Amino acid sequence: MLSPAHVEKGSTMNSIGQNLGSFLGFIGFLAFNTPDVCNKYFRTEPSNEPLVTLGLFLTCFGWALLITTITVAVLRPEHDDGHADHEMGLIETYKTVWEVLKLPAVQRLGLVLITCRAAFACADNVTHMKMIEYGMDKTSVAMTTSVLLPLAMVVPLLSAKLFPRTHALDIFLGAYVVRLALGLFDPIMLRLVKTDQDTAWQL
Repeated sequence: MLSPAHVEKGSTMNSIGQNLGSFLGFIGFLAFNTPDVCNKYFRTEPSNEPLVTLGLFLTCFGWALLITTITVAVLRPEHDDGHADHEMGLIETYKTVWEVLKLPAVQRLGLVLITCRAAFACADNVTHMKMIEYGMDKTSVAMTTSVLLPLAMVVPLLSAKLFPRTHALDIFLGAYVVRLALGLFDPIMLRLVKTDQDTAWQL
């Protein structure tokens, strides 16, 4: 889908798209489907009805997905350049995968990807549990993740700018350092939630 000059940006765009889709599908829906949140942030007159129901949400994004897919299919068709890849059968495919998995570089990369989240697993999971323990409702806890969306979208772009056309893992490592640094703010946030929830939410 991308031109040869921009093909290396594919993973960055994928990361941004996944974060944006996760935000709209989880936090966005939760915000507009919860009457209390709607009354607090989006309405002038309180009501017990949500602004967006599950049926309306699925209908809107179902049509959006259909229209987007058709538009891409029409405007960005794939062209046969005469160098079609060799079609492999099922057994040949698994043999090829097995040979790739035996490469030392792939094994080291797999070890990194399997273990990398251990550094901030506590921050990802225990922090939200402690917020609920300190009295914050689950909807508000879920909404706190919305503040990370801009950062999740900007960090891959900054990493791509800081490490242009260098080692393939440089962008990952740059974003990883930022993610580790964010874990330092979790104890501060928990302290604020424990003492003053209104101030913590405003921050």
